[in-house]
Amino acid sequence: MNEIAESEKNVLAKTYLSLMPRLIGGKRVSDTVYFHSSLLAEQSAEIRQLASDAQEISCIKNTDFNVVRFSLKQPQVALLKYLDYFKDPFPTLASSMLVNLENKTCSSTSFLNQKNPPILHRKELLLASNHPEKLLFEALTVSLTNHQ
Repeated sequence: MNEIAESEKNVLAKTYLSLMPRLIGGKRVSDTVYFHSSLLAEQSAEIRQLASDAQEISCIKNTDFNVVRFSLKQPQVALLKYLDYFKDPFPTLASSMLVNLENKTCSSTSFLNQKNPPILHRKELLLASNHPEKLLFEALTVSLTNHQ
């Protein structure tokens, strides 16, 4: 790889990492932050652009994902599709498109035929504070937490 391309990658990585502390809301798990796609509207233009870049690199449509996962350590964005996000209390993960913004590469994984696909818990954390479903999902979490 030539020095210019390597320099561009370094700038992209530094820019990406400098934007991560500016994420608003979302569900933090280890070194990642999850958002429902509707929460992107509350993010800065630069963060929305990262999600848009990931979508462009992966060539998937808005209807092919409903959750965006940002890595806090490297310039990677995953576009995730959960089945029946608003209907199922614990939706299952149908597919994942992992996009490396630095290399402009992506890899997809389907979970549709897995016997035990990942499920989403505490999905209210992925929504904006004024989302109409947020209180319902919070009540579900509280009721299940109180029954333990």
